[in-house]
Amino acid sequence: MNFAVNSVSVKGVRAALPMGLDSAAHLWFNGSHMKSKRIDSVIVIGGLCVLAFGVAGAVLSRHFVYGEGHSERPIIPLLLFYGLGWCGFALATLQVWRRCTDTRVAWLWILGVGVAARLLMSASGLIQENDCYRYVLDGEAILHGLNPFRYSPEQVAEAGEASFGGSVDAQLILSRVGYPDIPTIYPPLAQLAFTVGAWLTPWSWHGQRIVFLLADLGTIAVLVLLLSRLGRPRHWIVFYAWNPLIIKEIANSAHLESLLSLSLALLVLSCCYWQARPTAARLVWVALAFSAAILSKLYPIMLAPILAVYVWRTARAVRPVLALGAMCLVAGVLAYAPFMTVGWPRLTEGLRTFSETWVRNAGIYEVLELATPYARLLTALAVVLAALVSAYSVLRAKQPLAAMVRAMVWTLLVWFLTLPMAFPWYAIGLLTLCTLQPRLWAVILSGMFGLYYMLFYNEYNDVSGVGSVVVKAVEHGVVIGVLLVESVLLWRGRSLLGLADEAEALDGPAGGGCTPRAARGAADICQ
Repeated sequence: MNFAVNSVSVKGVRAALPMGLDSAAHLWFNGSHMKSKRIDSVIVIGGLCVLAFGVAGAVLSRHFVYGEGHSERPIIPLLLFYGLGWCGFALATLQVWRRCTDTRVAWLWILGVGVAARLLMSASGLIQENDCYRYVLDGEAILHGLNPFRYSPEQVAEAGEASFGGSVDAQLILSRVGYPDIPTIYPPLAQLAFTVGAWLTPWSWHGQRIVFLLADLGTIAVLVLLLSRLGRPRHWIVFYAWNPLIIKEIANSAHLESLLSLSLALLVLSCCYWQARPTAARLVWVALAFSAAILSKLYPIMLAPILAVYVWRTARAVRPVLALGAMCLVAGVLAYAPFMTVGWPRLTEGLRTFSETWVRNAGIYEVLELATPYARLLTALAVVLAALVSAYSVLRAKQPLAAMVRAMVWTLLVWFLTLPMAFPWYAIGLLTLCTLQPRLWAVILSGMFGLYYMLFYNEYNDVSGVGSVVVKAVEHGVVIGVLLVESVLLWRGRSLLGLADEAEALDGPAGGGCTPRAARGAADICQ
């Protein structure tokens, strides 16, 4: 690829910089001509920053004791180390995207840092997190032969010795479950993961962390396989492997989003094989991967129009689309069948409460809420419209697989930015797909949404409501601003900070040594 920067614009930018920053600009704009040793040094320094974040998380977590010392918690130091880790991640990622030196040492360093940072963070205690206590309760309920949708944590706690939650360890978990008055909201595949975690470590959240950390490592393996098959530099995995948001929310907080990430990565991989040779067996794998994504977190169902159009676009027939829909429907019915004994109202009670009332860390949604009582309806319509428009773009695209991934990214991005509850970990599925299609806004999002934890600092230290508004404005505003600038530049056929322009990828794969089949895939996916 050609990442050359216009010499006139480079001189203009350098001339406008204060003395001392001129050399930094020279280093950046001439990065594509640097020797591999220079590139490796950037990656090494970036990795050390990511590792420092992992060490800091493990050390500082001991001061985050559940229910104690809220105002003394070292949230600011944690965010400083998060920022350090993000800086290392961002520098290394941008350098790899601009010019990847395919050396074995760099490859092993990227993988080693990604795994080591996760292991360091997994040695920490929970930091501002309690979702995993619900995971434990649901898993224990299933192990005891009960339906987790039938009783709320509050009801289980009240039953005491008469229920499966009568032990001391059980009561501790029950006392820490968030929103104890409503039953669970998590779908069947998530429940299966909770059950495995509860079996590994009864009445302890550590088993949940093991399960989701393994799923996270599995996602890295699938993404590497996918990048290799598509002829993309395998070093691009640095975006996922070193991402501080992903490391914090999975290795520390033990969020189930790693299950979703693995499902989405498998979905793209199965679509890659399907496109190479559309057969019934390969369509089954597509259906299984998509069903797994939905049965992990439900919201990927919004991607159904995009996947349906993609299958029609590649097969040029309606029957595969109908077969895909039928297989996903059957998978959903079979997965939910064991839980349907409680009836539909009880089965969906937690989900309805969550979707209708909860608001946290919202950006666009809170602005709409100030102007209209129909904010939730408007944001839902925006997501539906984004999915339909994105599906139409796949219909018209010359490269369907690339268009499908791009359409899914844009739909998930609209959904995330308009959410009433924009928790950082909800972006993990989106960031997984961004590993295949580099965008600067994804790097910025990974950093800005770490500021979510400042909301807790403000609450614990009685900072005025204005402080939280500023935090959310920075979180969402910076991401949206970079997104708009980058989108306009790409629309005009230009790139931002030397990142790959979509049209350039059509010339062929980056990096050498790929097979002809991989080259064809690369020209498709990595737009």
